[in-house]
Amino acid sequence: MGNRTTSEGPVLQSSTVRHERVATGLSYDKLVHAFERELGHLDPSVPQHLVEWKASWSEVEREIGSAAGPHGLMIIARADQGSLISLSGRDQQCALYLVGNPLIARQIIDIDPRASFYVPFRGAVR
Repeated sequence: MGNRTTSEGPVLQSSTVRHERVATGLSYDKLVHAFERELGHLDPSVPQHLVEWKASWSEVEREIGSAAGPHGLMIIARADQGSLISLSGRDQQCALYLVGNPLIARQIIDIDPRASFYVPFRGAVR
């Protein structure tokens, strides 16, 4: 997860990440719809404008908080990987999502900066 330095030099640390696969029985299109319905959507222009305006933290909390879905999470980014790799001749349906909440991420990263590797988390639908 990061490097630490002692008087003898750097000490490497490692961690294990576990990936889970969940079979839903849904078609790809229905799964994408169900997944996205459960999450809010963060318009990428919102954080950009907040930074440009040098918004107060209370303004950030209000704007970002309003993008959260029913579970407090939002889609921060979506990459349609399937469309491009399908050009190889084998149809692939796969979307990669960055999901999280920057307000919650701030709290987590305050506790341990190494958490910035994991928030927002990644989820793939295929």
